Amino acid sequence: MPAMFLGPYELLFILFLGGGLGLPLGVPPGPEDPLLAKVAPETCLFYTSWAATVVPDPTGSNRTEQLLAEPEVQRTVSAVNQAIVQALDRMAERRRSEAALLRDGTFELAEKLLACPGAFFIPELVNQPGGPPIVRAAAVVRIGHEDGATLKAMLARQQAALLGDGVEQVEIDGETWCRMKLRAPLTTVTWGIRGSYLIVGVGSGMVEDVLQRARTAPPKWLADMRAALPVERPATCTYVNVQAVIREVGGADEAEVARVVEPLGLGNVQYAAAVTGLDGDGFLTRTLLAIDGEPEGLLALLTGEPLEAADFAPIPADATLAGVMRLDLRTAFDLLLAMAERGGDKHFVYGIERFERAADIDLRRDLLSPLGDRWRVYGSPSEVGVVPLGAVAVASVDDHATLAATHEKLLAFAKSHMPPQPESGRRPGPRIEQFEHAGRTICFFAPRTTEWPLAPAWCLTEEEVIVSLFPHGIKAYLSRPADTASLAQSPEIEAAMSSAAAPASLFYIDSKRVFEFIYPAVPMLAQTILCEVARLGIDLDVSIVPSAQAIGKHLRPSVTTFRRTPDGIEWASRKTLPGGSFAPAVPMAAFVALPAVASAARQSTREAQSMNHLKQIGLAMHIYHDAHRKFPPAYVADEDGKPLLSWRVLILPYIGQKGLYDQFKLDEPWDSEHNKKLIESMPQVYRSPASTAAPGMTNYLAVRGEKTVFPGERGVGFTEIPDGLSRTIMVVEADDARAVPWTKPDDFTHDEKQPRAGLGGLWPDRFLALFSDGAVRTIWNSIDGRTLNGLFTRAGGEAVDFSEL
Repeated sequence: MPAMFLGPYELLFILFLGGGLGLPLGVPPGPEDPLLAKVAPETCLFYTSWAATVVPDPTGSNRTEQLLAEPEVQRTVSAVNQAIVQALDRMAERRRSEAALLRDGTFELAEKLLACPGAFFIPELVNQPGGPPIVRAAAVVRIGHEDGATLKAMLARQQAALLGDGVEQVEIDGETWCRMKLRAPLTTVTWGIRGSYLIVGVGSGMVEDVLQRARTAPPKWLADMRAALPVERPATCTYVNVQAVIREVGGADEAEVARVVEPLGLGNVQYAAAVTGLDGDGFLTRTLLAIDGEPEGLLALLTGEPLEAADFAPIPADATLAGVMRLDLRTAFDLLLAMAERGGDKHFVYGIERFERAADIDLRRDLLSPLGDRWRVYGSPSEVGVVPLGAVAVASVDDHATLAATHEKLLAFAKSHMPPQPESGRRPGPRIEQFEHAGRTICFFAPRTTEWPLAPAWCLTEEEVIVSLFPHGIKAYLSRPADTASLAQSPEIEAAMSSAAAPASLFYIDSKRVFEFIYPAVPMLAQTILCEVARLGIDLDVSIVPSAQAIGKHLRPSVTTFRRTPDGIEWASRKTLPGGSFAPAVPMAAFVALPAVASAARQSTREAQSMNHLKQIGLAMHIYHDAHRKFPPAYVADEDGKPLLSWRVLILPYIGQKGLYDQFKLDEPWDSEHNKKLIESMPQVYRSPASTAAPGMTNYLAVRGEKTVFPGERGVGFTEIPDGLSRTIMVVEADDARAVPWTKPDDFTHDEKQPRAGLGGLWPDRFLALFSDGAVRTIWNSIDGRTLNGLFTRAGGEAVDFSEL
């Protein structure tokens, strides 16, 4: 390589050293190209641009650039690049027709294009009846006059090898361009080199649109986004028009898509955008979710009151990892309940109600309301060590008296559910222990088993709740001297808190200390990885790993903040190692995920509805058991044992259908002159959303058999299911061919030789099953027949591997 650019393969090694994700292009970034902003369309679904990758300057003030300019890092880059090229050369010798194309085309082409400034965007998706939408997109890359001929020859060679005669020449704006026709959703691809730019258009008229826009000013949305997310030396810029994507891909099912995206808080998110690059000292990422109105759904949890310096008081100055946030648990709890009720998940709500009755508390009033909204978590080498297992969490308390009373109730409830201690001389069982330290009572759970290596501990004071995975973290916190310095005094925290708008959440990592902690394992891990890549012909040894000094001396703490702004919610991340943050991936993830959500909305919504139907049936089963001390029988029988009506009729009062239940004559068969008139009144909960069976037919069938939960005219209680409620299926969603009239005493009698017969036809490769504990699980058709038979029986004693489900 004539210049030591950090290309895609080389940067992977830096990514490996940093242990991060989302490594951007264009680092270090060259000057911005104004044309890449001009070609952005006025209305756009997706846009991303990247700067040219330039040679890092070792004399600059930016620590990220200094790190990338280190001779040892550059030698690593050179060694990795050379090894890959040599491996591809060897492949070319063995398989000339394929590997030569890879060596002479793909690698060099990708390396050149990714080192050049460029942009890619999708202005729209054109819907077509009965088929997938047609994608219209374009890419513009500035390649420079000196590389134009070489790059054009490389493109021509690769195109000819891959596409043969499928390319035609067309005239556009007085110049000759190449065009190839593809199948939908791409239809056509047109490309050519105009001056210093490679232009590729996907879809009709895209190249013409790019050439026209190159003569105009950048669109307003792009200018506004860049103004909202300023970065001194931008490397990448990514934008997704969230609402437009939802509209484009949602189509007529926009309401169903909204049912999926609104609980996530995306219902009023206008766009997602991210800009990455270098600032005065390191690598900076700014990400914005632009919101029309107040944040909703899960996003509402990120918009607490701004932090204050006093919020950092519990965190010592030498903390390696730390997080501080404002979070009202009542809001989170209310959101979960609202999402459950909106989704029809009565099982979750009923589970909360059962716990509250059993523990004699009101979760919102007695536990969540007394807690404050300040939450801190940290790991300090002087107190609990560097690793996360020693982390301590500290929450503020607003009402100590109420919380203390609730704590006593919960403590008594937990102790009452502990198994009795064994006789003397045997290994003691799990229990909750308490001890005094520094004038405080510390509680912890002692599992007394090697299968659970943790000992979660907690302590309630007048002002705080302190939680740790082990008691020693709380002991260290309570024993801390009063004059212990706070993390608030660190320059990075002071800088974050002194901004115009203080953040609502802040996360801190002492990158240098973490690096020093993990670096001893890096050569060993690198040795393992290099041995594996040697199988691909990439011959490298562990000597390419840079020394700790070459990297560590440049590292500074990483700080990520979340704040509410007039435009929405902004993430800002400052660090030395490029990448390593999920924030820049938010726009890309939104663009990739939203079409998938929309295209799968019908099926996912129907499947979620079906699961909720089964959960409601399971809930009714358990309420019936509470009232009768057993599950309902498979059917109502007459004096001679002849089946009359299904269990589905018996649980009607417990699914809110008492009026319908009272209309049945329980001493008559399901198809009697009176009862058969009620078939058309089947409750919606018995109708599978995926079924195409006739009205009045249900796919929710009990697993019938002497060894199952539904042996016949007698009900089965919990104690008769020794295999365990969570390991025994009671109801399945069968295929349409097995659907039965809902009142008919007919169910799923499985064939032990072919237990999957009649299942797995409503959903691709799977079926839904209601277990005896009320849980609904997806069972894949690939499940072993013996395992499925074991799940169908209630007392077979079979060992079930849940990884097979």
